[in-house]
Formats: sequence, structure tokens, C-alpha cells
Amino acid sequence: MFFWTEDSIEWYRAAAQAGTFHADLAQILLSKIEKDESVCELGCGLGYLAAELAKGCHSVLAVDTDARALAVLRERQIENVTILCGDAHALPPDVQCDTMVLCFFGRLTENDNFDRYFAHCTRRLIAIVNSSTQSVISPTGKSRPEKERSPQIAAFLQARNVPFHLQETTLSFGQPFKTQTEAQAFMRHYDKNSTEEQIKAHAKADLLKTDDGYYLPYQKKIGIFTVEK
Repeated sequence: MFFWTEDSIEWYRAAAQAGTFHADLAQILLSKIEKDESVCELGCGLGYLAAELAKGCHSVLAVDTDARALAVLRERQIENVTILCGDAHALPPDVQCDTMVLCFFGRLTENDNFDRYFAHCTRRLIAIVNSSTQSVISPTGKSRPEKERSPQIAAFLQARNVPFHLQETTLSFGQPFKTQTEAQAFMRHYDKNSTEEQIKAHAKADLLKTDDGYYLPYQKKIGIFTVEK
């Protein structure tokens, strides 16, 4: 399970503000959503995607278990965004929306999660997952193996005869740093298996020098699954 820390919040905030990842992703999602619809995002984290979605739909319910992360979203005081601190696996039955959004959240193929989430939406479920096993964070170039990716989700839905649409795209979501030491701390935080030597070599080889410090570029390959009711 992922837990937010002060460091990870600041890293994510810096990455989100340095680029247009969430705005670009929201534009794709909003092309599938009517302006009068209500949206629920499960596992919303700091709420950057929820905030962008709120610009193009009637309302957004942002759900997460982490009060610290939700505080970042609450600071923005977005009129049509409601925040719910709670477990996505135990949503009250009266929590209903037109479109359910899961962005790199949960495991649809386990524990009846798909049926549970699908029951809370009236029009569609949209799940955004990684399409590739590649990662720029780890010196090995591989992301954590426990993550579900596009082929697994597609096989799961096909096995259940659930019609779906899959849109694959690549969006930029790089990470800025003030120093190489900060970059190494970032890599160490998200990669517990690499040695100090590997991390230092990775930082030296792959960081780009900028006017303000350093930048770790990342072209994020994602799959967007849409399942209509």
C-alpha cells in the first residue's frame, strides 16, 4: 500500500506544477464525460487530476484514505469538488456518480474490486493504468512488478465478457529537483532494492541540468480503459 510522506507530497507537487500531465490527462477523460455529469475519483491523492476534471464537469467527489494528502486539495477550495476521507473499498451505498475514475489506483482484477467500484457509477468506469514496465526512477529501469498494467486489465475484462474501450497514449510527467542529493533521496524512497552505488550512478547519468537544478524526464505510457454501463 502507498503512503504519503512530507517528502513524497513535495516531490509530487513539484512534478505536477512543473508540467501539464494532469491537465493533458483530464482533457482526454473529459472528452468521454458530459458537462452535466458527476465524477468520483477513487484514490485521488493530492487531487491534481480531480481539480482538472472539475473544470469540465458538474462536480467531483475526491476520495482517499490519506488526510495529509487530502489537505493539499482542500487548501485549493474548489467550489465543485467535495472531499471524502475514507476507504474506497467501503463506500456507503448512497455514494453514486455518473463516472467513476481510478487513476493508477487499486487492483481491478482482485477481490471483486471491479464489481464494487462499478456499482457506484451510473454511466461508466474509467481506469488509468501503466502500459509499460519501464520506470525512470529505478536504476534497473523497471517499475514495481505488483502493479497492474494494460494487458492484465484487458485480459481480465475479456475473460468476463465485459465490453471496453482502450486508449493508449504517452504523457510527460518528469520530476524536478534542486540538487542531485535530493534526486538520490527520491530514487531511494521509491526503490528499496537498488544499492547506493546504483542510485548515485543513475542520478549522474540520467539527470538533466537546468537553470534551477536538475530534471528527470519521464514519458509515461498509459492505458485508459472505459467501461460503459
